[in-house]
Amino acid sequence: ATEILEKKHSDQLLEADGAVDPHVWFDLDLWAECGHWVAAELGKVDEAHASDYVAQAEKFQTLLEKTKAQAKAALDGVPKDRRILVTAHDAFQYFARTFQFSPRTHIYMLLVWSSIL
Repeated sequence: ATEILEKKHSDQLLEADGAVDPHVWFDLDLWAECGHWVAAELGKVDEAHASDYVAQAEKFQTLLEKTKAQAKAALDGVPKDRRILVTAHDAFQYFARTFQFSPRTHIYMLLVWSSIL
């Protein structure tokens, strides 16, 4: 998915370990774009149903827009200075950006250190 997005939305992609962060599904706008790409590609190999794929991609985008709005409404109650996302994996950059959270991966480091000691 990131290869497709790099062509159109390279300015919106984030970096992780010197490469494009592949966890784009946490940015629901970028993920909707992937749905449109899949629909277009399927339409090329199944032209008889191309309009069906486009319609489903539109439904998918609408669903993601509603989901994003619901999440934003739920998270708006968290003061911005308290929006800290503690996680064991650094996959949440897109989520953190979308909902204005500061990601932390300290749990992972604690687990690593506890297994060493």
